[in-house]
Amino acid sequence: MRRKISYGLAVLALAGCSASASTNQTAQLKSPPAVAEPVRAPVVMILGDSYTAGIPGVPAEATYAGDVARKLGWQVIIAGHGGTGFVARGSIGMSFGQLYNEQLSWRPAPDMVLVVGGHNDATLRNPLLGLGDAATKLMTDIKARWPGVPLALVGPMWGGDPTPKALLVRDALAQVAAVQAIPFIDPLREMWITGDRNRGTGNAGLYIRKDKIHPNPAGNAYLADRLIMALKPLGLDKPGQKKAALPAAVRTPVASAADLLERGLHVGHVDDPGDEGRDQEQAAAADDVEDARGARGPEQAGEPQDEQPHLLGLLARRGESRLGPPDRVDERGGLQQEGEDGDAPKDQAESGVDGPEHEITFRVVSLVSL
Repeated sequence: MRRKISYGLAVLALAGCSASASTNQTAQLKSPPAVAEPVRAPVVMILGDSYTAGIPGVPAEATYAGDVARKLGWQVIIAGHGGTGFVARGSIGMSFGQLYNEQLSWRPAPDMVLVVGGHNDATLRNPLLGLGDAATKLMTDIKARWPGVPLALVGPMWGGDPTPKALLVRDALAQVAAVQAIPFIDPLREMWITGDRNRGTGNAGLYIRKDKIHPNPAGNAYLADRLIMALKPLGLDKPGQKKAALPAAVRTPVASAADLLERGLHVGHVDDPGDEGRDQEQAAAADDVEDARGARGPEQAGEPQDEQPHLLGLLARRGESRLGPPDRVDERGGLQQEGEDGDAPKDQAESGVDGPEHEITFRVVSLVSL
């Protein structure tokens, strides 16, 4: 009798184990498979001039900035306006700092901020006046508004070999970036665009419009590729996913007075010369375009010889003098580059851009005057 009871208990125990195992297997089969969370596209803000914000016939999403966003899968917010800069105000009457406050500063924190410019500052009669202070304040404001968000400064873009003033602006911005400990990307030093479109030298004929300033569709795609190549070593091509590389602790030295004088830049006079005076200066500036890549010929024509500008003092000046008037600003909000022909751009109607590689939402906040 005891054996039968023992056998009965053993059978029940085995049955219970079998039922429990079957229940666990069924539960495992019914459990839904784990689903990986989708990767959020990084939000990147880009503040700039007409290279970034576009010109009539070329909206912001068709510029290099839009192309970079498509190729890297960013959600991009493009801000700025043609003709503007750190000091230059263009037809809209606003500098980068003012445009940042109006278009970007009130937004939630992005994954990265790029400030791209300096071209229009290089067309001012006195390009260094207030430039360092304005750029420093903008970088400081951005870092204070969104602590820890990667920030990079991209120097001026140019439609060919840069002018001496463009090089001075580049050097000043590079120094601001070094002091602020942020990466500086230098299109002029890296010679993204070279030569002269009209003379058929360099690559300008391939990528620059007839206005000798703005990129054509192929140029925007090319500039996007060059910017991506510059961002990758810094770890900034995928913001929010990996820590950005810190810039090298190398600072661009302030140019000496002798060096600046050798370049022929007269920056000591800040009075408004009036329309006639500006016309004379523009005519003199038209003789300063260099034939050779990277050349830095002197700007002697039209400059008074009896005034020696206090150049080093001007570099260190902190907004004590008012700004000189802009030499060349397109009334439609585009850039005006010092060059041979002083005519305003006539070929800004060309447009077109390749189809998007990714479906990206563009938030364009630039105000391009038509």
